[in-house]
Amino acid sequence: MNELSLMANPLEKEFRYYLAHRDEIIREHQGEFVVIKDEKIIGVYPSEIEAIKATTKKYPLGTFLVQKAEVGSETQVFHSRVAVA
Repeated sequence: MNELSLMANPLEKEFRYYLAHRDEIIREHQGEFVVIKDEKIIGVYPSEIEAIKATTKKYPLGTFLVQKAEVGSETQVFHSRVAVA
């Protein structure tokens, strides 16, 4: 992965980590929301909003990935700092 790729998609390494460990993550956390930062799981929560609220107390939005651990979760969701009114 090159520097330009990371600039265009700053959470790519976190999503790649999820894909590489998906079977294990799903087995251990089925239906829960895992928070991944710097290629490590830093939290597991029952809902996406709880994951975001808890993690943003320590890290800014856009610096971590929240991913639901479930079969078919090969899609990526990004959380940005942009607010839409």
